[in-house]
Amino acid sequence: MIPRATRASVIAVSLTLICATSAQAAWPTGSTYEECKFAEGSHCYSISEHNVKALASIVFIKDLSANVSEWETGAFTTHEQWITFGNSSEWVETGDISGYGFSCCSPHPFYAEQREGVFKVELSPGVVPSGEYNHYVLYDAELDGRWHVYWNCCEVGSEEGWPVRFSKQEAGVEADSETEPGSLERQLVAWSEGGEWFPWTGAEWYASPGLCVKTNPVSEAAGNIQAGTKLGASEAGMSC
Repeated sequence: MIPRATRASVIAVSLTLICATSAQAAWPTGSTYEECKFAEGSHCYSISEHNVKALASIVFIKDLSANVSEWETGAFTTHEQWITFGNSSEWVETGDISGYGFSCCSPHPFYAEQREGVFKVELSPGVVPSGEYNHYVLYDAELDGRWHVYWNCCEVGSEEGWPVRFSKQEAGVEADSETEPGSLERQLVAWSEGGEWFPWTGAEWYASPGLCVKTNPVSEAAGNIQAGTKLGASEAGMSC
């Protein structure tokens, strides 16, 4: 749910990392893939979603592939979670993002909100540790509508002025690129009322044309998925 941005508008820190990109093909032809292209003003998704009223949401993300050939134009792919509060056009989100003006292949942590038509995002120049699960938490600890954001060990920020409990959790992959990005992740998800963490129940899956979703082989609990693009699965040596 992130708008596209140019390199100049995103990077406020000094970055020198530029990685080599592999050849990437256009999305398969046909109208069903048009939503994946930035020119059409829409994005692609491969996600699981869960309806519950709760105070905290957590996702563990393991990046298996991240390769955005058009990264300099603002194209991106994210591995992340969202929470909404009854209005699907407003949300708080956190996870990692590749491309978006940073580089082709290095996932960076971020958090963001969309409210009353205004989008606000905070991005880290640091790179997510590879080859392991990294966790991201959204938690209204004081029951006052201030959602604290945690990346692995630490609180990194907050978003204020929201309802006390969210009503829906979503987690997975988002993509916005003229050409198909390499993107694949595995996730583990849960919710809490401030104490014990509970697995999702009754989760639903959704994948845009051109993307795929299946059960995370590490844990088959509801909401735990492997999600991404067909190219991402191929680059990771896995089935889509």
